[in-house]
Amino acid sequence: MSFFWAPTINTLYEGITGSRNAIDATDQLNLRLTPAIMIMTATAIYCKQLFGSPMQCWLPREFGGSWEAYAHDYCFISDVYYVPFEENISDEHRQRKISYYRWIPIVLVLQALMYTIPGRLWYYLQNQTALNLYSFIDMGEEIWDRIGKEREKNLYNMSQNIISTLQKCKDSRRILRRTWRFAGSQAAAIYIISKLLTLFNLFGQLVLTCYFLGVDSPFWGWKILFSNKVYENTIFPLMMTCDFEIRNLGQIQKYSTDCVTMLNAFNSKFYTLLYFWNLLLILLTTITTLDFLMSFFFRPTLLLPGKLNQIEGMTSELKQKFLNHFLYSDGLILLYVLRHRINGIFANNLMHKIVMAFIYEEYGASAPPDAVAVYNSDDCCKTDQEVLTDVSDKDSGKMSMDRYAAYVGEGTLKADALATNSSP
Repeated sequence: MSFFWAPTINTLYEGITGSRNAIDATDQLNLRLTPAIMIMTATAIYCKQLFGSPMQCWLPREFGGSWEAYAHDYCFISDVYYVPFEENISDEHRQRKISYYRWIPIVLVLQALMYTIPGRLWYYLQNQTALNLYSFIDMGEEIWDRIGKEREKNLYNMSQNIISTLQKCKDSRRILRRTWRFAGSQAAAIYIISKLLTLFNLFGQLVLTCYFLGVDSPFWGWKILFSNKVYENTIFPLMMTCDFEIRNLGQIQKYSTDCVTMLNAFNSKFYTLLYFWNLLLILLTTITTLDFLMSFFFRPTLLLPGKLNQIEGMTSELKQKFLNHFLYSDGLILLYVLRHRINGIFANNLMHKIVMAFIYEEYGASAPPDAVAVYNSDDCCKTDQEVLTDVSDKDSGKMSMDRYAAYVGEGTLKADALATNSSP
């Protein structure tokens, strides 16, 4: 039965948190792991508040059972304040109300949803572009589950679909370039924006936590870590004082009693860990974002799943033409996303198919009459000499262009063997 419910629960969780929008490892931490931890923690605290005894107060002897229940519940839902044992109760203490502990489950759920906003925005905006990345992700995941020649056939169809989509965007790019600087790089611009929003959210989480807990310093986590219990007790006091009134025989009697909140022992550890977890996420997300930006603007080939230099016939001039006038930034982002969402092997094979199409275009050859047959050939399973013998045109001494491109698509053709075979 658990196997039946597991896919349903996973789908529901992905729908609530938007974790399906995660691309790289830092996205997994921000969109999947962190919201899951926060939602589970919020659920546990809420269950303790609802079904347990979140606050226990020390009461006078004359209090009976109903009065005790009244005092415990009233103090939990009303504002309390912290008074150190070495100090007397004063109006200054009463003005420093503590009430956040009641709202922790709700705030944690809201914070968990905040973590998913950059991913949801990325998903929504990229769906508005001509290159719908998630349709290709779904297509790629389905193809990866297939085996043998069926996978090769579907991989070829997917590469042609991508190329067709990129080609259709050419005219719109030419028009938009006059008015928009990032025309032709919509997917890349949206991805960069989502990364920056992720960083903004992490800083916002720290600010929100400071405001919610009522701390006086953004470095409160470090103070708790390296200071004594005095500072920690001012934020997460275990003993708090509660003022309440009881009407008895027409007389209003006022009481001030000490209450213990065991949940604050857990809250202290959880929020301190959450503080440093956010700092770690800020560090990791900053590193990955800067690495992506440096690669995208200065060395875009690092984002590809394979090395173009290892593909025969791909000169430096052709490589630049392939990146800037055939693949474009959108195609580069697509291969980058597929590399992380599926795996590098799949994305590398797909890239080789796209490179093959580029070589067709550069050599002026039309597409093969039976492209499926070309992709379903057994060339990838043969040695170089067997392939060269098989695909050579013995009358002219040259390799046919369609076979050449197909084999280059597998990324294994050797330049010296090609030169030897094509020599008169």
